[in-house]
Amino acid sequence: MLSIYHDLAEDVKTDLLGRPIYRRLPLSLAEKFLILLTFLVNVAHWVYLFAKTNHLPRFIPDDYADDDDDDVEEKFGKNWKIFLVPAAAALVSIGISYICKRPHELNYFVRITPLNAKHQYRYVRTFLRFVDLLISIDLFCVSILMIYGVRHPEKAREFFPIVVLAPIILIFLGMAVYYRCSKRKQ
Repeated sequence: MLSIYHDLAEDVKTDLLGRPIYRRLPLSLAEKFLILLTFLVNVAHWVYLFAKTNHLPRFIPDDYADDDDDDVEEKFGKNWKIFLVPAAAALVSIGISYICKRPHELNYFVRITPLNAKHQYRYVRTFLRFVDLLISIDLFCVSILMIYGVRHPEKAREFFPIVVLAPIILIFLGMAVYYRCSKRKQ
């Protein structure tokens, strides 16, 4: 009977593609820094919202579409919905942490061999944690913008595209850098 894992050494197994599986690959200093920074951003996000919730009206703007629809009810939602934003940031962070524990299951730009596996696994984990930080910062900015939009809805509409587009551009830029660097250190 074929086994999914084949022994390379005592503690190193490979999958069917021949990629080594490291269950306890230590975190790099950059990863530790990104984890801490993401955690602090998420905690600050929750603290900020709890501090500002008492000063919000019962209904807040949650639709910044530029259409000329006169239906005001669709543009406003209850103020508790603002807590969905940090909840989404927390879920993204948990999901990325789960993915980072299994780097051997991800797709790579280069062929993973026993010689380059540790480097590639650490590299992709660092990239994912960077993306997690960008998403957390972006969602924090969305919450700030929603609260700012309570007092100045017309000005908040101007900043919304910047908050949405900036992290998307940074993520694609990060992917290009990741691709370039992963090809260099095969």
